[in-house]
Amino acid sequence: MNKLLLLCLLVFSAQAETLKTVITVDRDVFEDSRRFLNGRDALEITDFSTEYARRDIVDFVLIQQAVALGGIKLVVKLEPGNYDARNLRSISNGLLLIGLDTFWLSELEKLQQQIFISDPLIRRGEFIAGVYTSPHNSQALAVKSLTQLKKLSAISSSHWHADWTTWQRITPEKLIDDPSWPSQAKLVSRGWVDVMLAPFLPTLPFTMRGPDYELIAIPGVKVGLYDSRHVAVSRLHPDGERVYAALQSGLAQLRKEGRIVKAYTEAGFFHPAVADWTLLNPISSQTRH
Repeated sequence: MNKLLLLCLLVFSAQAETLKTVITVDRDVFEDSRRFLNGRDALEITDFSTEYARRDIVDFVLIQQAVALGGIKLVVKLEPGNYDARNLRSISNGLLLIGLDTFWLSELEKLQQQIFISDPLIRRGEFIAGVYTSPHNSQALAVKSLTQLKKLSAISSSHWHADWTTWQRITPEKLIDDPSWPSQAKLVSRGWVDVMLAPFLPTLPFTMRGPDYELIAIPGVKVGLYDSRHVAVSRLHPDGERVYAALQSGLAQLRKEGRIVKAYTEAGFFHPAVADWTLLNPISSQTRH
């Protein structure tokens, strides 16, 4: 199947219209996408079980592959940005053609006059996050229940609607707003804040390391973010409508072939190892949108 998909992508990209565009991505995605690709074209990728693969890197690759399968090969000049909200504003006002990361549906619905909203890459109920802390935070590592989690401090960004809303419903002892993911990771790693949410990774133990941080998922517990994630394409950009049509066609093919679930599973985002972990905020306790 991997070879068949690669062959299809190569054939489609050879026949496809080429479209050059500038796309802004979050700075950490910019750096890790370069490390993950390691000189490869995004259309060549069929295995996401390697280093630097995570949810937003899978988004980054699958979106480009879907557009190519739909008949348009994006030749992308990447520029690092600051955060999702700024990218979404640029897409909605036509400065950017498309996002190479997904957005929550609850963020996109209010912008339907300015953007096209794709079919979901991550469907409602599929987004399960780990609760990450410092390896030295014994109180956080001992959490087994929602009551215990509520006694800790947490950090997120109000620009990340589903994450922020989830924490507001959990009501931790203190909730800190910081728009920068690397900054959040450093604060948690140093013990200044107890916990943050982040996706699971391909291998156990679920540990995230960077130049200035080390985080580990609290074993045995997980949190659900009850929204779906979609691609935003600008209605105001001159190429928006045809790129959206190509994207939708390609996503339908990837979904039918099981490639979307496979990619997120290989990257650890859909992780069988956490299937029996305690869900601290079951969907029955959430307000549906």
